[in-house]
Amino acid sequence: GIFALWYTHDSFLGIDLSADGHTLVTLSQLRSWGECPSWDGFEVSTLSVGDKTLSFSNPCDYFSTGKVKATTLSLSVLVAIEMFNSLNALSEDNSLFTMPPWTNPWLLAAMFVSFGLHFLILYVPFLANIFGIVSLSLNE
Repeated sequence: GIFALWYTHDSFLGIDLSADGHTLVTLSQLRSWGECPSWDGFEVSTLSVGDKTLSFSNPCDYFSTGKVKATTLSLSVLVAIEMFNSLNALSEDNSLFTMPPWTNPWLLAAMFVSFGLHFLILYVPFLANIFGIVSLSLNE
């Protein structure tokens, strides 16, 4: 929802969402992005993705190549949520305050390995290219 608002409006609740220089698209364009070649006058500005700068010779590539940063952020959030959600499996009846995470060291080890693999995929260029993602900055 918020992502669609970000790409279809330049401000939301008084927050300027267009400060990163991305090209705004209308909701109808977002819904029918497959028909992009038939749009007259659709041009895309350059886009900064991780340490890369993307310029689009074909403006329709904005909807495929231009989504790598969003895909990377989505994957990272999903990995983090699933790892922290696994802490819910420690006990059916008790909270994390009564049964701390270190009661199951194997779960903690699996979480560290999962996060380690995720960071490896993010920051090793060969693996990042295989998964179609880009490295993220500290702010991202």
